[in-house]
Amino acid sequence: MANPSRDPDPQPLLTLNMTPFAGVVLSLLAVWIAALPPPLHAVSLDITGHCGGSIDVEPVIHILRVDFDGTVSWNGEILSSRAALDARLQAVAAVAMTNQVELHVQPHKLADFGAVTAVLAAAQRNGVRKLGLIGEDFTVLPSRVGSPI
Repeated sequence: MANPSRDPDPQPLLTLNMTPFAGVVLSLLAVWIAALPPPLHAVSLDITGHCGGSIDVEPVIHILRVDFDGTVSWNGEILSSRAALDARLQAVAAVAMTNQVELHVQPHKLADFGAVTAVLAAAQRNGVRKLGLIGEDFTVLPSRVGSPI
């Protein structure tokens, strides 16, 4: 049996005492946290003012549909030009200041992205505040029925 104290080729002990290192790290962390500036960013909200309308009133909803060929219809009535669309949007924006009026944009799933964004830009340009995008239901193509996705 070998005696470790009488080993002919002693190996150096390669362990490091981590206690002083942990103390230095904790003290640096405490100094860093104390040196952080206090958060001075605040958002002031006036929640005591008028809330914009009665909750009991049902909103008037206008449906603006963009078809696959770029045709724009307002509550089922086809609009012939962008000027007609702008006139309707301005009327909604003017009425929306006193009544609860919502505009629901319903693009067809094959509609051109440019036509839909043009309608949304026109609504924003004319001051429409309450706007919603309505998507169509997903339909499964016959070739994909029963096939894993």
